[in-house]
Amino acid sequence: MKIIPSVITASLIAGIVIPVSMTCGQKAPETITIGFIMPLSGNIASWGESGKRATEIALEDINAAGGIRGKKVVVIYEDDKGDPRIAVTAYKKLSQVDKVPIVVGLTKSNETMAVAPMANKDQVVILSSGSSAAVVATAGPYIFRILPSDDIQAAMVADWALELGLKKVGVLYEVSTWHKGHMESFTKVFPAKGGTIAIIESADPGATDFRTQLTKIKSADVDAIFIPMYPKSVGLVAKQAREMGMKQQFFSVSTCDGPELVAAGGSTVEGLCYPMMSAYPDSPEYKNFAAKLKQKYNNNVDAIATFQYDVMLLALNAMKSIPADKAISGPQIRESLLKMNDFHGVSGVLTFNGKNCPEDRTFDRKTVINGKLVLYQKVKK
Repeated sequence: MKIIPSVITASLIAGIVIPVSMTCGQKAPETITIGFIMPLSGNIASWGESGKRATEIALEDINAAGGIRGKKVVVIYEDDKGDPRIAVTAYKKLSQVDKVPIVVGLTKSNETMAVAPMANKDQVVILSSGSSAAVVATAGPYIFRILPSDDIQAAMVADWALELGLKKVGVLYEVSTWHKGHMESFTKVFPAKGGTIAIIESADPGATDFRTQLTKIKSADVDAIFIPMYPKSVGLVAKQAREMGMKQQFFSVSTCDGPELVAAGGSTVEGLCYPMMSAYPDSPEYKNFAAKLKQKYNNNVDAIATFQYDVMLLALNAMKSIPADKAISGPQIRESLLKMNDFHGVSGVLTFNGKNCPEDRTFDRKTVINGKLVLYQKVKK
């Protein structure tokens, strides 16, 4: 397939023109429907809430500009509570009842993998705002994401630890597709770079007591602890470790970024180090989005908001680029996404180049200082 380069910006949707003016007595315009699945309740509800706000802003912009093909765009929101089983139920409803051609969100890798077989069979595009587990890259032709593989974050954490002189690391991970992927990537790359994995411990999703695992890690006399988990769990691990007198450096991954981290861990997460997809606060796309988010919700931009906003813009632009004589369907949206190159979004420039995952993403090093999640140092991979 020939890849057609294109330059697309987050402001393109402003150029849509309504092809036919509606007059009194005419039927209400037909709508174009997009599905949304994210945790709107549960331990990482902040992700879903942030994603929904970003989605609403993109939705308002497209409809204010006339929609797509003169039709209003509608999003149907489903709450998966961070549970893959609920995500499957939500997907079935969206695909079978609402007949959506695309579902956005599905930030967690295990949820994306749970719905992938059905989405591929149904030819419904899944466009994830997360799902960086390596296995997602081969989940099927209709599964897309905007984050690169966990391998990149693993290599970053490995380099970071070694730069700080921390050569002996213990791992405590959550048994989920996403975090198991982080664990596997890190435990492969860290020894290859000269480090030592002294011990690997795991915990079930939703666990709140990590003292048994931490006792074993303490006995291993490690220099640092790598904790690929969600925000609340990382905070609880840090708090319990400090209560046990453990003074090791903590590392995590992008999934720990959220207000629940500090809420659960308090001062014990100070100095925690983790990679996060870069933000571009000086770009016009970022500034425009930040201003709208502040005006509408009085919220500041966070990582999840940038990812989900870009996912929505990608979905909308993919549907816009479908030839007028073609139906807006899963197969057509898929073809449009594969050709999507040089997309200037809030989270940076995305190029799919015929693949289901964009290339050459930039990461930041982040840490916690005075209870704030702040930049440590920017690196490019």
